[in-house]
Amino acid sequence: MNKQIAILMSTYNGERFILEQLDSIKRQTLTDWRLYVSDDGSGDGTLGIIESWVAKNSYRDRVKIYAGPKLGFANNFMSLTANREIEADVFFWADQDDIWLSDKLERTMGFFADKDPETPALYCGRTILVDSDNVEYGLSPLQNKYPPSFGNALVQSLGGGNTMAFNPKARELIALALGYVIPSHDWWAYMIVSGQGGTVMYDPEPTLRYRQHGKNMIGSNLSMMAKLRRFIFLMKGAYKVWIDNNLKILIPNKGLLTNKNQIILDEFIKGRESNNFLKKLFLLNKLNIRRQHKYITIALNIAFLIKKL
Repeated sequence: MNKQIAILMSTYNGERFILEQLDSIKRQTLTDWRLYVSDDGSGDGTLGIIESWVAKNSYRDRVKIYAGPKLGFANNFMSLTANREIEADVFFWADQDDIWLSDKLERTMGFFADKDPETPALYCGRTILVDSDNVEYGLSPLQNKYPPSFGNALVQSLGGGNTMAFNPKARELIALALGYVIPSHDWWAYMIVSGQGGTVMYDPEPTLRYRQHGKNMIGSNLSMMAKLRRFIFLMKGAYKVWIDNNLKILIPNKGLLTNKNQIILDEFIKGRESNNFLKKLFLLNKLNIRRQHKYITIALNIAFLIKKL
């Protein structure tokens, strides 16, 4: 029996690019999908374009549109994820301005084929980077230097939300963030699924064209100047605020984590508050709290030592 697929798309003033994304979903080699759109209060022609596309392709029985909470992209995605009207075997998050490769659904579903449905499972992967005119200029960085882990998840999202898919058990965990202020839905998903001991799958092969432009909520700029800006951002303590917000959800749900990951969480929190530099460095090494790339891990270590993390 074919598995049911639910595509969860967040939209907001996306009239310039959304038709390309919708058409890329239409071209999927797996055709048995349902699309659920949450529009977060668009003031342009986004909804009209979606409705025209639905009518043109006779998709009224497979597309449903909801009004979003108007609290930003992360909460908009979370509202769809927690919506109990939507049922499926695998859920896919979708941005409004990407272009999916034709085998995205089929390739991703292959990762779920042999997974125990009673175990939370999360898929994510690499992307092809394109500009606003869909001109390719590279790939997103590989994030497979270390296996997925809770220690990694405390300080990094492994893959973008636009690449993520998850099963119902993972969905139950992810939906716990509904109503909270979260930095990003993808980071939370990786954190809670890995923390609970679920299966996290990273695909080094890209399955979509990730559009980078001025209106992106979160981009993937690879230049040295962009890396410098991120370092300054880190040292100003903004990243610390993000982690504070993640912990506000994680701590009340600590009992869902494995025993090992509960210890890692406790030690991480103690380390953030400690004034002992040697103890802090020891903890980072002991707990394997690190990013996937060495130079960013070094920057995070510095931030951790001076309480900017």
